[in-house]
Amino acid sequence: MSVNNLGTILQSAAHSAPHRIQYSFLNRRGEISEQLNCLQLYTQAENLAKRLRQFIGPQQSVALLMLPEKEFVVSFWACLLAEIRPAPMSRQRGQTPADIVDQLTEKGIAAVLTKDSLRTRVENEVPAFSIAQLMERDPSNCQLSFSEVNSDEPAFIQFSSGSTRQPRGIVISHKNVLHNLACIHKAFAIGRSDAGLCWLPLHHDMGLIGHVLQPVFSGIQNYFMTPINFIGRPQSWLRNISRYGVSISGAPAFAYRLCTVSEKFRTRECLSGLDLSSWRLAYCGSEKIDADVLRVFAEQWAGNGFKLSAFYPCYGLAESTLFVSGRQGIKRDIETGQVSVGKPAATVCIVNPNTGKFCPSGQCGEILIRSDSVAKGYFRSRVSTEATFDRILPGLQGNYMRSGDLGFLTEGELYISGRLKNVIKIRGRQIQAEDLEASVLLGAQQDDVWLCAVLPVMADGAEGLAVMVETTAPDPDALNARIRAAVSAHADVLPACIVHVRRGRIPLTSSGKVRRSALANLLDELTPNSIRSLS
Repeated sequence: MSVNNLGTILQSAAHSAPHRIQYSFLNRRGEISEQLNCLQLYTQAENLAKRLRQFIGPQQSVALLMLPEKEFVVSFWACLLAEIRPAPMSRQRGQTPADIVDQLTEKGIAAVLTKDSLRTRVENEVPAFSIAQLMERDPSNCQLSFSEVNSDEPAFIQFSSGSTRQPRGIVISHKNVLHNLACIHKAFAIGRSDAGLCWLPLHHDMGLIGHVLQPVFSGIQNYFMTPINFIGRPQSWLRNISRYGVSISGAPAFAYRLCTVSEKFRTRECLSGLDLSSWRLAYCGSEKIDADVLRVFAEQWAGNGFKLSAFYPCYGLAESTLFVSGRQGIKRDIETGQVSVGKPAATVCIVNPNTGKFCPSGQCGEILIRSDSVAKGYFRSRVSTEATFDRILPGLQGNYMRSGDLGFLTEGELYISGRLKNVIKIRGRQIQAEDLEASVLLGAQQDDVWLCAVLPVMADGAEGLAVMVETTAPDPDALNARIRAAVSAHADVLPACIVHVRRGRIPLTSSGKVRRSALANLLDELTPNSIRSLS
């Protein structure tokens, strides 16, 4: 059987290993509520695909919105079998049905596949379907031809995280994703005895590529928790890894920190019998990696079998499907203290963003990438595509993709410094927001400070810096004094204001990155008119 697209990957798995458990879905108690073997997954996806094709033509884009995990994975595969381009999307907090319709129209999405309760509220404005509704149709007259799909054709639309701007649709081809899955398979050294576990949102690239597509490609089982269950009970992540002998799981750094500062984790009885010795690869990516957070996590759970060497710092972005670089174990740069994300599985160049010249080894600049994993471009946005994906570098062949991330190469290994757009300029100094935020959390010296975000402001007509912290600290004045000291030591400035908010108030993307534009709006709401954000 020719395997040249994602649909044929699933079909091959159904034929070669029909009874292998592919996906297991866990309830809030960590019990398996449903399972799909390879044949069941293929059969259910095929049945839904035939019904979808009665309403939606090939190469059209369909949003997958607010679907439970099982319905999501079946729907995603069904779209691929139907030659429809799935576009996984998230519903933002406070978004009304009218807002959703506007969002779909703005992004050029032809229809939406969602749950019944939302379908009935938007179907008069946009073609909307639910699985239950579609399964009532007779599929007998529909024939699928996905095996003929060329690898260069678009497979799905993947939205960027939206940390510094509105999320943008990225056109991922079958060739892009198959190349990236092969890179991950090799880099992670995945074997048939491995098993994955995911609580990450499935509309996000780490969840979608790493835990929906990779297990089928690599022939391993994956367990799914819901993001809500993790956020509500972080210990359930570790419990389920222990319970099912999971070997591959991971998250952005904030999740590891949450597993060390939560009050619940101090009650050792609540995690008695926890065995993390099977967890051989704990990947950490999506945001800048703080080695101290990982070391504290490893120290706390060493007695339960977790090894520091299990950590796998990695770097990737949606514009390169997912994975760009990673390495087993923690290695820090002597001068900067930053964590290596290994030797890239792509051609990577570091370029000065101001001059366009190549940066020598060890010098920070913008990361540019060339690889078969790099996407075709942004969905319906030619200007943005040319600006991001079509960079020509002197003396080198082909186009390079501008990542918008800052980093450097030393001895062939890549180190990530932060986002280019997160550089704050104050009084002639350049401050990386992520570095300052890490310094504030370290300087706070309190377990009841959950998250920190900084941004530039105008305070009484002068450039300044605002610090927002999620905290329940009993002594706010003492905490503010420590924050001021940390900011002064790191940036040689004092914050113009410090704002305390309840836990969960700082706006984040689905991958845990601070949504800078939304943060600026929140700050403007909470501070006096004399202080205005500059973001």
